[in-house]
Amino acid sequence: MFEIGAQGCVTRAYLWGLGKHDLEITVIPQLVNIQKWDYIGIIPSMLAPILAGVRRNVVVGRLEFHADLACLRGASTGFDCVHKTTASTMTRAV
Repeated sequence: MFEIGAQGCVTRAYLWGLGKHDLEITVIPQLVNIQKWDYIGIIPSMLAPILAGVRRNVVVGRLEFHADLACLRGASTGFDCVHKTTASTMTRAV
């Protein structure tokens, strides 16, 4: 969603000065609007990768939590569950 907003702001900035040389662009309103839309587009373009990393960490955390919960219930979900149960059995035997 933030990526779409950032692309929209950059597209709007390009529409103000697309195909023109720097000397042909008037200061007001073209140059002002180019810089305005570029400045507005900075915020969503910085937030997009930050929120993607947060979402990825939340999803991985939930997957690990559900795998641990399944191990506690006694369901075998894979190597991690077997590894944890053998480690806990070894500590109980000692």
